[in-house]
Amino acid sequence: MKKTIGFLCALLLTSSAYANKEADLKILVPFPPGGAQDAVARIVSTGAGKLGHNVIIENKPGAGGITGTNECINRTKTEKNLLCMVSQAQAVAIQPEVEQFVQYRFDQLQAVKLLATSPMVLIANPKNSKSYDEIINDFKGNKKLNFGSASWLNTQHTKHFLRNLGNSNTEVIDYRGANQIVTDVIGGNLDYAFVPYSATSGQFIGGLLRIVAVCTPRPNIEALKNIPTLNIKDGWTESNYADFGLIASVAATKENLQALEKILTDSLKESSVRENLSKLGIAGSDVSREEYQKLLNEHNVRYSRLLKK
Repeated sequence: MKKTIGFLCALLLTSSAYANKEADLKILVPFPPGGAQDAVARIVSTGAGKLGHNVIIENKPGAGGITGTNECINRTKTEKNLLCMVSQAQAVAIQPEVEQFVQYRFDQLQAVKLLATSPMVLIANPKNSKSYDEIINDFKGNKKLNFGSASWLNTQHTKHFLRNLGNSNTEVIDYRGANQIVTDVIGGNLDYAFVPYSATSGQFIGGLLRIVAVCTPRPNIEALKNIPTLNIKDGWTESNYADFGLIASVAATKENLQALEKILTDSLKESSVRENLSKLGIAGSDVSREEYQKLLNEHNVRYSRLLKK
């Protein structure tokens, strides 16, 4: 843990050293410093710095990421080098309780670069020695259990998963964040949860909790190679993973976004960037801007369909 904190502090200092220089790229992270999205932005910016680019990171937290996203979309209409860090859910699936604060529509967003992904994993207390098949059979048998949920959208996915297995007896508890979920699973207060691997990689490698299954699509992460894949026939019908991408307003020009995409793509090729992302349980992405836009469009349709069920 001390190494992780020191690593993140070094990233903060590296970024702040460029604060008074003209930026080739500015990334607005709509969450506080120290989180996974912030860490990804700073790791990538460090890689860009090695290539001679000046990247500035701004943190604008509030309303589950909506405050900063609103500001960034408004500013990218005039600030050509500003991008916003988002997850797919933040961009395409707005939870009802914050919908009134959202000042943009999905068709006002433009994909720039998918930087990295981290698979969703089904976690349990390490004392739970049941096999994958036994756990799925417990769900199918309508056994009364409890699930932790890290977000509103995660709750919808989990309820969908349980409904597909015919389980109406398991309670889904909304935590609004993965950290306390991991703590409660380790402490035995929660039976199961779906969380991003990036939120629990350290505890898993340290033997503090168990990963029962990995959701699709699953990247090639060495620590997960012997963990079962959550089978679609067992109820998980939605591709689900944590992702770290950058968007802009549709007002941003294609030519300028191509230049920013190249900075990011070159940064992701740096071996130190890939290595530092991997330490956090995150895999760098090779997806192009066009492919990322297609993914966001598909997620928008899929989530809309999911929320109607």
